[in-house]
Amino acid sequence: SLFIRHRTPSEISTERSVAVSTLRDPQPDEVRVQKPEWLIVIGVCTHLGCVPIANAGDFGG
Repeated sequence: SLFIRHRTPSEISTERSVAVSTLRDPQPDEVRVQKPEWLIVIGVCTHLGCVPIANAGDFGG
């Protein structure tokens, strides 16, 4: 599944404040995105093929 999200200024600020050393693939947000207001990611469930639901779960979707 392909997910496209228009990020708010608050979300952009939050992501840029994450300690890169805590990430599995340590790249700062500025390197991962070309236009900070847009986030495009691929979501793949390797267990049962489920699709994540927006704005749900422990991390707010």
